[in-house]
Amino acid sequence: MKKVVLLFFAIIIYISVNAQTTYYVSTTGSDSDVGTSSAPFATWQKAISKVSAGDTIIIREGTYYPGADTDNGKLPHYGVYINGIDGTVSAHITLKSEREGVRPVLDCSNLDSSSTNRGLVINYSDYWNIIGVDITGVNQVNTSVCAGLIGLYCNYVHLLGVRSYDNEGVGIRFEHTCTGVTIENCDSYNNYDYVSNGNHADGIEFAYVDEGCHNYIKGCRIWNNSDDGIDLWQNDGIMEIDSCWVWNNGKDDGDGNGFKMGKSTITPRPRITYRYVRNCLAAYNKYNALTDNNADMKAEVCNNTFYENSRSVQFYTNSQASIFQNNLYINNTKSADYGSSVTKNDLSYTGLSEFSLLSRYAAIDTVELRTARGFNYALPFVDFLRPLESNTAVVDQGTNVGLYYIRSAPDYGYAEYGLE
Repeated sequence: MKKVVLLFFAIIIYISVNAQTTYYVSTTGSDSDVGTSSAPFATWQKAISKVSAGDTIIIREGTYYPGADTDNGKLPHYGVYINGIDGTVSAHITLKSEREGVRPVLDCSNLDSSSTNRGLVINYSDYWNIIGVDITGVNQVNTSVCAGLIGLYCNYVHLLGVRSYDNEGVGIRFEHTCTGVTIENCDSYNNYDYVSNGNHADGIEFAYVDEGCHNYIKGCRIWNNSDDGIDLWQNDGIMEIDSCWVWNNGKDDGDGNGFKMGKSTITPRPRITYRYVRNCLAAYNKYNALTDNNADMKAEVCNNTFYENSRSVQFYTNSQASIFQNNLYINNTKSADYGSSVTKNDLSYTGLSEFSLLSRYAAIDTVELRTARGFNYALPFVDFLRPLESNTAVVDQGTNVGLYYIRSAPDYGYAEYGLE
């Protein structure tokens, strides 16, 4: 009997310790309520103040306006502040929209404009999932770098289906000691820092990241940002960028690179690859499609398409044995500029008409790139610079670099023929 009683209490303790709570937020809710489905909170911040490992916050459809009355400990210039709240490796904390197709919007236009405004801030908080929400309206009044979403000293954060747009600063930024961060199937666009004349509003940025960190950007679209598309400024960690589309970046004083690899601040280890760029597209950017920007690190840049940029590649200051394979360059104003240490096997065409002689391309209009995402916020299937089977210079002519392909050999460029 004693064993049965002990087992009963052990089960009760296990359930109570591992209980997971779901909190709800609605534009019609009240922070005086309890946060259930029938009595939701009114603000994201109230729900955040309640969570612990394994809990979920569901944000219902609508537009939310954090402002001077938001009690987040960083009044009044942070829209939402996640500070020192950790999940665990087996029990992440999740903040998400109620379902796919429903877009709750965090509109930060009411934040106090006298300081460094930031929309959603994740600070010293690990094991978070942020899914299917929009962040917009962060304003700038001095030259400090504002951001739609920013993570500082946070690890194992997963952004999925997040959109950050129309902010006067960086769309999405992570900095300092952060590892295991994945930005997946997110969009960052129309971000412009007016006070700095466009000089700091990158689409996605991992900056001042320590050596030993390893982070990921995949399936993202980045366009119409005033500075760079993806910027890895003073990032000494490993970055993997896969299946991302960056276009029309660079306004006024902004640099306008599609992919900026650095700069770095360490002496790199020679056998480690610090930068991977794979299956990506860069088009119509003001400056380079891809630049090392003094990142003296080994890079593997494979199966990408760079179209109508000022230059395709500027990678000449790098002393490491980097690899460029199966890349396709079309109608960039300046040709690729490689350093002597780079091993390369790329195709370059000086004009679209020259390339089109080999096959028909269905579209070169970026409207197609902005079409609706698919299930789980996946990239849409597009015909933008996608080859037909008749393009015998591109299809099945690449080198096997370990990426997925479906015929006898890989194709050149970001779009594998027959893969839909």
